[in-house]
Amino acid sequence: MAVLVWFVLRCINNEKGLRFLALFVGLLLLLTASAYLPLSGTHLVTQILIIMAVVALPVLFHQEWIGLLKGSRQAITPLLNTPTTILWAILIAIFATIISIGITVKTGRLPVSIPVTAVNLGTGLTANLGSQTSVDIIVSANRDQWQSLTDKAFSATVDLNGQGEGTYNTTVNVTAKIKDVTVRSVQPGQLVVTVEPIIKKTVPIVAKFAGTAGNDLVPDVPTLVPDKVEVSGAKSIISTLTEATAEVKLNGETATVIQKVTLQAEDASGSVIAGVTFDPAEVDVSVPLVKAGKLKTLGVRPIITGTPKAGYWIDTIQVTPAAVAVTGSMDALNAATEVTTASFDVSNLSDNAQTQVNLVFPSGLTSADNTSKVTLNISVKPSTTTKTTTPQFVYANLSTALTVTNLSPTGLSALVTGSAAALASVDGQVKVALDLSAYKSAGTYAITITNSMFTLPSGVSLVSFLPSAISVTIENK
Repeated sequence: MAVLVWFVLRCINNEKGLRFLALFVGLLLLLTASAYLPLSGTHLVTQILIIMAVVALPVLFHQEWIGLLKGSRQAITPLLNTPTTILWAILIAIFATIISIGITVKTGRLPVSIPVTAVNLGTGLTANLGSQTSVDIIVSANRDQWQSLTDKAFSATVDLNGQGEGTYNTTVNVTAKIKDVTVRSVQPGQLVVTVEPIIKKTVPIVAKFAGTAGNDLVPDVPTLVPDKVEVSGAKSIISTLTEATAEVKLNGETATVIQKVTLQAEDASGSVIAGVTFDPAEVDVSVPLVKAGKLKTLGVRPIITGTPKAGYWIDTIQVTPAAVAVTGSMDALNAATEVTTASFDVSNLSDNAQTQVNLVFPSGLTSADNTSKVTLNISVKPSTTTKTTTPQFVYANLSTALTVTNLSPTGLSALVTGSAAALASVDGQVKVALDLSAYKSAGTYAITITNSMFTLPSGVSLVSFLPSAISVTIENK
């Protein structure tokens, strides 16, 4: 490579040639940069420009090439001496070799995320990664390898060796399982992981139907064997789990449906909860199909668990739609009075919430119009309390020649209401304005106190006050 470059330098060893060389080096730098960008078009355009420059070399330096090929150097007016030319030939050869290696390597973001697993957990413990269960990575690999790179080619772990129950900020370690693939960066590089004890409990199994049977048939009361199952997992998940779900898929069947169904845990919105293990993992379901009876409209009753954040209470719960049409056997329709929702936990709720939750239909009934979810609008308000405070008097419109010398009684007692936070600093903020514009001379006057005279801070309301009148003594200054 160095010898080849030296021959080329001989024919461009002049002012015009060195300019051409600077252009060529600039194109090589651009080619290097484009190899690390996820823009294949930029890399291709740069390659084309370099090819055009190389093809143009004999045309731009025609006389010099003739002189070089004939063995005559008379046509070349050198700017660099021979040692300098040799040095530049070696440096350019090294740079070109590095570039040639870089052209075959692509660096970019892997289009799929890598799931993260916790390793080296203590006995009886499990890790909860929260909502961030995967990471994105930037890797370098040969271009012919990129098409075959998937999340299976990498391992992303957080090491919890020696960590007990608690919450930790851990580093994500990503390694490649394929040779010559390098992980350049990981986003995010750290995850907050909660280590919890694994607990077990027994929950009932509930059948859920997807799809429809044929010939106007509907599923009747299913038989599940077993009808209860042991579930294990992180304490925060298992403590709130009330049932296991067996989803039975219907596809135009006209006879009793018999299936072996894999159990799963679902939240109120119907999303599958990960990290939960059932024993046994599958259940045998037998569902007789019966002729659909008439339609019936049932009201929807929301199931709410937990309590809001301290100092707050549930004001209203609005269900949309408030009623759904159901169909099923005549016996099931006659017995049904309502449709409930999956339980929704309002623990620590301190603001209004809107969420979708699954409907739980009575056994033997299904939705007549494929409605499976309703929307809950939950209004949360701060809890109110009362407090007795002493308002401050403000004298308004009093003549500049007069002054107030005495009040009888000397103060009021006001009962106000509001949130605990608002009442905590209410003392000194409640004021009573006494309009004294009608009094032009000294004397003692009785003034009736009304609600409109009170000035209250935001979030505080007046309940009552005593006394309802006050005597004001006014004297000349």
